[in-house]
Amino acid sequence: MPAATWQLCEHAACSMPKGRTMFVNGTKKWITGGMYADWFVTAVRTGGKSAGGISMMLVPRGDQLQTTVIKIKYSSAAGIAFVTYEDAVVPKKYVFGQEGKGFQIIMSNFNHERWMICVVCIQRARLASEETFKWA
Repeated sequence: MPAATWQLCEHAACSMPKGRTMFVNGTKKWITGGMYADWFVTAVRTGGKSAGGISMMLVPRGDQLQTTVIKIKYSSAAGIAFVTYEDAVVPKKYVFGQEGKGFQIIMSNFNHERWMICVVCIQRARLASEETFKWA
């Protein structure tokens, strides 16, 4: 069964379109599950410097995509990787939605994800305060 990973960072990868194919070059760091993934959902700069220059695409693992494990203190089970794209061939049909509309895709996931992190942090802080007062 193919594995996949999603990531967000400083959009270090860029794409050069040639006909019906795009070539992705660049690097991504701290990609959880990257060592095991067969597909990489990647934010790629395909246009200018603004949000309108980012596209989301599915990049298949191949000879032009290399992963290197990032050693961390607690465990390597998460398969955290440094990913290098060297002319990784991506058919244009693997672009999600329209080219240049990737920022909206990132924000649609990013907003609720961060909101849930805030909710959990507040809940744990409240629980810690309650427990402190119970035992004080």
